[in-house]
Amino acid sequence: MGDHRDQFVDLDATADTAEQRAHEVRTFLRKRGLAELDERAGDDLWRDAIVDRPGPAWQAPWHEYSPSSRRTPWRTIAVVHTTEGNDQGFFAMDGTGPPSCRACGEKFDEDVFWISFKAWYEGGREPVLSCASCGERGLMGDQDTTSSAVIGRVAVVTDGATGDVISEMLRVLRADLGGRWAYVHMHL
Repeated sequence: MGDHRDQFVDLDATADTAEQRAHEVRTFLRKRGLAELDERAGDDLWRDAIVDRPGPAWQAPWHEYSPSSRRTPWRTIAVVHTTEGNDQGFFAMDGTGPPSCRACGEKFDEDVFWISFKAWYEGGREPVLSCASCGERGLMGDQDTTSSAVIGRVAVVTDGATGDVISEMLRVLRADLGGRWAYVHMHL
């Protein structure tokens, strides 16, 4: 059980652009019907965030067809951002470890991951990882970060989406809103 959050992290936002980017993301989600203003919504983990409820655009694709069993893809959707201090780390929490190679699925070396991640968190550049299994190279945030961690300034955070909703949200953010987005599932 525990507490779960699905974190869609904008890897391109900077300290100078985070506040504006968060506004753009929130406006995009609302205009697309993916989020709706809800003055009563809140998230205990993101107390300072503006929190919405799922919008009507999610109803058709992910609700079951029986009116008595309709469910939303999640209860809340928040756009969080930080403009002061260090970038925000978005972690899987329980079991956080190295990402998996996007090309072959093998996990990256644990020690290399933590050394690289620490340097990134402390203000360095996003590291390039090399897969020992297939030789593929790529930025850490471009790998499968589902059970890992990334650094960012802006994120869309939901509570408990399903796999198809996660895939569609990533597609919409990447293709329609633009930018580099990573996904991290948080489990407390």
